[in-house]
Amino acid sequence: MLASIHYALGEYAPAAELAQKAAIEYDARELSNGLTGPVRLTLAAAQAKLGDLPRAKAAIADFRASVPGVQTIAQIKKWIQPAADLSGYEPLYDGCAWPACRTDPNDAVSNLVRARYRHQLEIRLAAVAVLHFRYRSPRTSSRYYEYAAD
Repeated sequence: MLASIHYALGEYAPAAELAQKAAIEYDARELSNGLTGPVRLTLAAAQAKLGDLPRAKAAIADFRASVPGVQTIAQIKKWIQPAADLSGYEPLYDGCAWPACRTDPNDAVSNLVRARYRHQLEIRLAAVAVLHFRYRSPRTSSRYYEYAAD
């Protein structure tokens, strides 16, 4: 439970540490249960948020080994019991999906995610350029627009 609280507060290092300790203490039955088993998902999501993708992938692999019928985020959402910590908490599911999106730099999903965020960044920078053009000199505006085009 403490790992879930730290994760919800955005304190990923303590969340990962506490989730790791809990996962070690639980037996196989508890780790395959939809009430206590999500501790491995908390571990994977916290490790992913910390940028430690190998450990996040290992936690996801351990989770999939203990619950073989649950592979996708949609299946995880169905598997987690409503009384479980972080049940229905979307940032947990996003954190669990993060290692899957960052598997291979040449992966189509990874490229699609990067392209989507790059496009959003370009839109924001273009909006900033428009605002600067409107309220400042055109010379300041072009600097922001050139950055967005890189």
